[in-house]
Amino acid sequence: MRAAKIVRSSSQRRNISIMHRLGQNIGTFAITSVPMAAVCILALSQLKTFSNLGHGAGRCKYLVDAHLFSKLETLAGVGAITWVLRMLLDPVFNFLSDTKFRQFIVRRSDVAGAEKAPSVRTVASVV
Repeated sequence: MRAAKIVRSSSQRRNISIMHRLGQNIGTFAITSVPMAAVCILALSQLKTFSNLGHGAGRCKYLVDAHLFSKLETLAGVGAITWVLRMLLDPVFNFLSDTKFRQFIVRRSDVAGAEKAPSVRTVASVV
């Protein structure tokens, strides 16, 4: 027995496509949150060692704890870079998942390619 084909109205198709895009946005957010969570977990696991950075005064204290400062700054740098990459990649994924935008780019590249390509007449006139 054949399964009946589901007929959907245009508003139902639009709602489904909106839900798909929402799912893509949530998925992108979840995937890009993993590196941030890893940086936070790593910083929290070393919280006891980082808590020594504020105690004491003098130049010797900064020299003795230089490895902790560098480790903390590395964690902060990785977190900042991950955050910026997340902000940059999210709109790129949104543009690439937009079918109307992709169709516009394809039409635009076809028109630009047709303008640059030599026609048969110009090739024949050169020969």
